[in-house]
Amino acid sequence: MYHDGVVQKEIASACHIEPATMTSVLYGMEKKGYILRKNLNGNRRSIYIYLTDEGRSLAKQVESTFRTMEEKTLKDFCKEEKEMLTAFLMRISKNIQGEASDE
Repeated sequence: MYHDGVVQKEIASACHIEPATMTSVLYGMEKKGYILRKNLNGNRRSIYIYLTDEGRSLAKQVESTFRTMEEKTLKDFCKEEKEMLTAFLMRISKNIQGEASDE
């Protein structure tokens, strides 16, 4: 479910945001006590991110909220409609990513 010990660059890539933006997001999360940053094996260039207990608790709350929202918004959709919606959203995302790389 969670990927503790992930390098900051990998998180930025998975979130489709610039590493510099991720740095500021993680700084805010660290200040609030949701994450810890650790250097492993003395490598100062690779900072690994770990959720704290408070961060795990918040992540579970967020996941539960998203699950509830998804159930409510898709309650009258049949399986095929949900699959179509997912395909459309993936195409939209791909188009947006393509625009960003074209700039």
